[in-house]
Amino acid sequence: MTPHKQVFWMKFVITLVFIVSLIFVIAYADKFAEAKQELAISPTFVGLNDSNSPEINLDEIASVELDANDKWVIKVKVQPGDTLDKIARTFGSTISHIKSVNHITGPIRPGDTLMITDEEKGFVYSILEKTNIMVFANQYNLNLEDLMTLNYMMWDSTEVLQAGQEIFIPITVEDAYNKGLLERPAPVIITKTSTNKRPTITKPQWTSITRISTSSSSQGEWTKSKILSKRIYKSNVINGFYAGQCTHYVAMITPALFPYKDAIHQTRKITGNAGQRCDSARKNGYSVWSKPSVGAVAVYSAGWGVSYAGHVAKVVSINSENAEMVVEEANYITKWVADRRVESTKSKSIKCYIYPGR
Repeated sequence: MTPHKQVFWMKFVITLVFIVSLIFVIAYADKFAEAKQELAISPTFVGLNDSNSPEINLDEIASVELDANDKWVIKVKVQPGDTLDKIARTFGSTISHIKSVNHITGPIRPGDTLMITDEEKGFVYSILEKTNIMVFANQYNLNLEDLMTLNYMMWDSTEVLQAGQEIFIPITVEDAYNKGLLERPAPVIITKTSTNKRPTITKPQWTSITRISTSSSSQGEWTKSKILSKRIYKSNVINGFYAGQCTHYVAMITPALFPYKDAIHQTRKITGNAGQRCDSARKNGYSVWSKPSVGAVAVYSAGWGVSYAGHVAKVVSINSENAEMVVEEANYITKWVADRRVESTKSKSIKCYIYPGR
């Protein structure tokens, strides 16, 4: 074959290839146009250049389209094994920002759809009723351009929003309250509970006992014959003392020394058994004295005749003319029985008095 013919056939083949390629491009022009509309996710954005980056299923990510100001929002479908930390690191966001945008209050689960954005402010909003995007933007004074760009509405201002459809609103929640888009929640009124207030207790029913002479008593001044009245009681108050004992009962009826935290719980700062109350009260800053006062707690020495651990009673009233007082106590007769008894203000069995206040 002559050189002239070889050149001819080469030109012919090149021309034929060009014509075939042109026909192919024209035939699939729509496909090329569609492909051009989608922007691949930048490796610097998702961190794919970092060998330590977590793997996210990019097949579940909606197309990313950036406007002139690089505004973007993507939807990510949570896959098994995904965590908020993993998703945040993958898309260069933070856990707190993702939670804020998507109103997340608990754990995420596979199948959940999250909106991820680089916008500093904004949140996911669920459309309440069918409406046009332009009408919606005008109704709440929203930037139509930003609203459509961030929600990929292809610049079609006739786009219809369906009830229940979730879109990204690029404003703060506070702005949404002010614009009427969101209803501001009613303030929560918290009632302060006083810790020094004794709970309501049903008025006790006391059974009177006739007082008799103590001159022939073998117990001297400390005798059950001086009991004026008694009653059986039950209580679920928790104050650190054994229920039914004198310490438990006196703490229960003396909230000035043992403040109530709620209806059944008291604060206990005076420790030890009854015979150790005086020293414990001093160490905790309470006033301790040797003379009785109404409302004070009388602390009896250990071994006074009823208990090796001592005893406590609350002073109810004082009659200075005959040097007597009435005290209220429990477990003097027996457990779960309270009584009011006449006591001498000069009793040598009483070790000290603990006064309310400091």
